[in-house]
Amino acid sequence: AETTGHKLTVSSLCAASQCPDTTALRWLERLGQLELVRREKSPMDGRVFFIELQPPARTAINNYLREIWHSFFAAD
Repeated sequence: AETTGHKLTVSSLCAASQCPDTTALRWLERLGQLELVRREKSPMDGRVFFIELQPPARTAINNYLREIWHSFFAAD
């Protein structure tokens, strides 16, 4: 979503997780405590919150995906 300029809402992330909302919310709270995501209130609707990856989380995900890609496609 970030690369296309879209913002993800808390409710869309909860739905995408395919787990109970309470579980998804608990994990989002924990990720926020670890400063891996940031929660931002929508300027248009006070009931909506967006979740944004923070740089450490983005770096960790990019490194993980790069490692996986190399394990599949790198020459032995």
